[in-house]
Amino acid sequence: MDAKKAFFYRQPLPALIEVTGEDAADFLHSQSSTDLRLPEGGARYGLWLDHRGRIVADAFTLRLGPERFLLVSTGCPAETIATKLEAFIIADDVSLRVVPAGTAVAFSEDAGERAGLAVPHRGQWTGEAGGSLFRDERAKGGLIWWVGEGSGEEIVVRLAAAAEPLEAPAWTARRVRLGVCEVPADAGEGETPHEAGLARFVSFNKGCFPGQEVVARMERLGRAGRCLVRVTGSGAPPGAGLSALTVGGTPAGELRSRAPDGDGWVGLALLKRKLRESAEAVTWQLENGAEVALEEEIS
Repeated sequence: MDAKKAFFYRQPLPALIEVTGEDAADFLHSQSSTDLRLPEGGARYGLWLDHRGRIVADAFTLRLGPERFLLVSTGCPAETIATKLEAFIIADDVSLRVVPAGTAVAFSEDAGERAGLAVPHRGQWTGEAGGSLFRDERAKGGLIWWVGEGSGEEIVVRLAAAAEPLEAPAWTARRVRLGVCEVPADAGEGETPHEAGLARFVSFNKGCFPGQEVVARMERLGRAGRCLVRVTGSGAPPGAGLSALTVGGTPAGELRSRAPDGDGWVGLALLKRKLRESAEAVTWQLENGAEVALEEEIS
């Protein structure tokens, strides 16, 4: 698949949460891995971590007004995010409301321009057909638009005329090729931002937030024990039951996302860094003996 070709991908949106209240801005800023001191109309991607610095969920935060925000996640259930945040609301004037999420459409910037959409600047969102359009900071040139179920069909038609519609396997292959880590498919409660190649979405000068001490220490050390790496193989992608990776017979990691790509398949694997660095020339294998080739680390 040509990663540079204009595309769009439509999928159900798992999480849309409205956050309101006098303390909403300060509360969200104190809980997120990133700096959420956003102006009205601002948008930013970030992580929600536990006290061990492990990833609980991710979301794009859109500031709708002085005391109103919207959390949008393309991979994490709304209940996961809401439960995480509610545990820290003590005396704060903050209210969470899970909104019927509707649909998310991911597309390339050139597809949006061809479809006549008002593409927002980095760090901003714009209203579009009853939903919100913002940049996907995880992928250069990527955009995400969410809209309520049954709405926005005119824009979908315009996108379909301007770009190639992708099915789920082709979308996964493109995402993997672009090095986009999806939470929780590729990294979740067992991984830290550094292991998942998501440390660029952690602010190390914003002050305290859950897991801050752990990720700050890892940043100072400069190394994580594991790393997310793009891998390839021949033939059909391995099934969900084939995830364990070995090198020289030694357990070395786990395959996460995988999808057909050309004559073979491409995927993301979480690997032990020492083995990844010391055994690149050695044969990496799945449980069934199929060989796997390592490509670049996701960062």
